[in-house]
Amino acid sequence: MDTLTAPNFSPFQISEEEDRTQISPLLNLPNNVLDSIVSYIPLKVRALMVAPVCRALRDSVNRTIVSVAFYKTQLDELSDTRIKYFLSIYGSKIFAINFDLFRSVEDEIFRECPQLQTLCIDAQYLSGHCFQAVPLGLTRLELEMCLRMTDASMRYIFTRLKKLKVLYVSELKILKDQLISGLVSNLKNLRDLSIIGNPDAPNLDLSASALSHLARLPRLQNLCLEGIPAVTDRFLSEISDTSTNAAARSITSLSLAFCFNVSSMGLQRLAKMPKLDSLNLDGITKRDISAGLEKVAEEGRLMRLLLAEGTNVSCEKLSEIVRKSNRLRLLDISNNDVLADWAAANNLVTQWIASGRPSLTILTNKHLPWSMIRMPPTSPLTPPPVSVIHLHRTTIDDSDIVPGSVLSEEQSFQLPHGLLLPRLRRGNRYRLLCSLRSMSQEDSDDQKENSCSPSHRNPQTKKSQRSPVSVPPTMRPLQPMPLFGAQSPSPVLPSVPVTPMYDIAGYFPTPMETPHSMMLPDLNTLPTYPPPDLSQLVPPDLSSRNAKRDVAITSNTVVVLLCEVDLSLVLFLKELTKELVFCRCISFALMFKLLELQF
Repeated sequence: MDTLTAPNFSPFQISEEEDRTQISPLLNLPNNVLDSIVSYIPLKVRALMVAPVCRALRDSVNRTIVSVAFYKTQLDELSDTRIKYFLSIYGSKIFAINFDLFRSVEDEIFRECPQLQTLCIDAQYLSGHCFQAVPLGLTRLELEMCLRMTDASMRYIFTRLKKLKVLYVSELKILKDQLISGLVSNLKNLRDLSIIGNPDAPNLDLSASALSHLARLPRLQNLCLEGIPAVTDRFLSEISDTSTNAAARSITSLSLAFCFNVSSMGLQRLAKMPKLDSLNLDGITKRDISAGLEKVAEEGRLMRLLLAEGTNVSCEKLSEIVRKSNRLRLLDISNNDVLADWAAANNLVTQWIASGRPSLTILTNKHLPWSMIRMPPTSPLTPPPVSVIHLHRTTIDDSDIVPGSVLSEEQSFQLPHGLLLPRLRRGNRYRLLCSLRSMSQEDSDDQKENSCSPSHRNPQTKKSQRSPVSVPPTMRPLQPMPLFGAQSPSPVLPSVPVTPMYDIAGYFPTPMETPHSMMLPDLNTLPTYPPPDLSQLVPPDLSSRNAKRDVAITSNTVVVLLCEVDLSLVLFLKELTKELVFCRCISFALMFKLLELQF
């Protein structure tokens, strides 16, 4: 049994009577060397297997547990009680916590971790009252999906966290003029500010004039405003005014991804910012911004330019922008057809090589026309002058690439450290989570209907449970759930026949009781499936639900889901629990827990 989940065992507690003396050269090393070695051991193994060995290793483990990522270290499997116990032992020295899963221990984190400096937390079920006790030394705060945060909770953050240097918030529903004023008045030490919105559900309570107050932050270096309709030409005019605003003189990287209300007229004002060298304009599709971007390029300061997701720039202007950007090192045109023409792409490569500039990296997800453009012979000891990195390089057949092509054999994760500058795309994770939790209205209605308790149904409308003819239209067999795209029978894996069931709720007198006549086949005899493609996952919409309602999922919901999926997939789906939890699919995770109880 895994001691981390054993009900009556304290996995992190070491009795003083159990101290043992070990004779090993390893223990004669200086503490800093021993700690460096121990820190490479996974946290779970450190706490359970290394700490009990002897006092020296236990002390080393205590010294090295200073940063905890709960999902990555599998501590998210613990109950709230176990997490609180873990924090009571190691919390006093922890300075960084990544708490990706919603749990009811935020108050405990703040109480047991007085040295906390970094906190990354899932905020979609937080109202924010716990921030009344947040440690005053916090310098980095990341709040993902702030759906329920209140004005009062944000005031706690602004008034208590005077040392805050990095602030990230996404989908802050209460974003308005007064909130920006409070932020600027209190958080004078901010270096990195990211406010991520949903361009499909814009917040109209925030004005461009109020947002422009961010330009008064004296130490701001990275500003990320994505999907914010208040980002307009007027805002760009204010943020770039070096004569009156300190931020205009200090900002080095700026992200305006999916801000549809900017034009070339506003963008050209960014040329006045003396330190701006990294610019993210992903997804600006409504207007052609080529002319304004060319003005910025003429200053020759751009090192990173991101034009992915169909950014509206012309092919001719992009060639001019690259030619005028003497310091350019990264150009991202993934999911953008701006350089689909072979002649234009070849001309860009030829001009860059002829200029004798340092290496340029181009990111793309299309191998044509790059795979047909040859690179002039260069020394193997120097990097190529132009390197085109395909995001999915392994999917391209070698026969589609000419010898000596500019298309690199390297993967995107092999790029030099610091080239991509992750803080320039802070909104990507939020947009991924939004796409995962999106759900059609029909699926949403089905979910509400299937989660109804039998006691809430109208007995007069209940029809025969076994006759398809008498089933009302709303209870007809559902279409296969879109868990992983189209479900096609596998020629390798045997399929298990499943008989559709109608009005499932009537079969279950209690939430966790399954009649013997409906026992499902033994899943241990079913084959395993290959690793899943999470990119096609379509979980339910959880944005408007209370977290406590998730535990009310009853057995009839589970069986309805099973009726729509080949039973041979169940083991495969159960293996996805951790990935689904990481993607905030809490309902699915609890569904699998119920499956484990039933089978």
